[in-house]
Amino acid sequence: MFERHGGSDGENSHAVTGTLVHTLVQALAGRIPPERIDQALENAWGSVDLGSDWYARRELERTRRMLDTFSTWLQGTRSELEEVGVEVTVDGMIEPREPGAPRIRLRGRIDRLERDPDGRPVVVDVKTAKNPVSKDAARDHAQLAAYQVAVAEGAVEGEPAAAPGGARLVFVAKPHNKEGATQRIQPPLDEEGLEHWREVIHEAAAATRGPQFLAQVNDGCRHCPVQSSCPAHDEGRQVTG
Repeated sequence: MFERHGGSDGENSHAVTGTLVHTLVQALAGRIPPERIDQALENAWGSVDLGSDWYARRELERTRRMLDTFSTWLQGTRSELEEVGVEVTVDGMIEPREPGAPRIRLRGRIDRLERDPDGRPVVVDVKTAKNPVSKDAARDHAQLAAYQVAVAEGAVEGEPAAAPGGARLVFVAKPHNKEGATQRIQPPLDEEGLEHWREVIHEAAAATRGPQFLAQVNDGCRHCPVQSSCPAHDEGRQVTG
């Protein structure tokens, strides 16, 4: 809400780069020749104002390396994963936990949906951050878990409800000698794990119903563009309208 009403200065270079990389990654996955991808990158980069030529050149090369890293990861995982789709829509309902409680609509978009050798859907989320999360953090990664719940609930477009095959974060800004890109794995959720994350989703939905919203310090605070307006931080100040 703050950002929508002037609380930030618009997208920064990292956000622009991240969006561009995601777009080109999907193009690579769509078997578009690398030379056409590189030309599209050059054309798009000409319209991005990064403030100085040297910085723009450096970021362009960094983006090229991310695309190369993704290509290496893609080629190296075809023996264990089979592509089902890219930019796959998530849209479905989660039933209430108790009588009278609302149903929860789960919506999103999965970067890549793969299938493992056992035929189970595997969620892949491409990340452009320079520093991968820890392995422990990946096991508790809420976004990945929500997508695994979506798989189990039949909320993934074109896929019937099924036991999930786990999920992965693929950090294309961090090459890996063996895996192509650094990966972080979230194991397949069993029924107990799915129930836990369904409960988390219901709690999150309840916290956003309003009319009041509780500000809580969390990992996202590090890159929040409106932290100076947040009452959960000492530097936050009152906002009047």
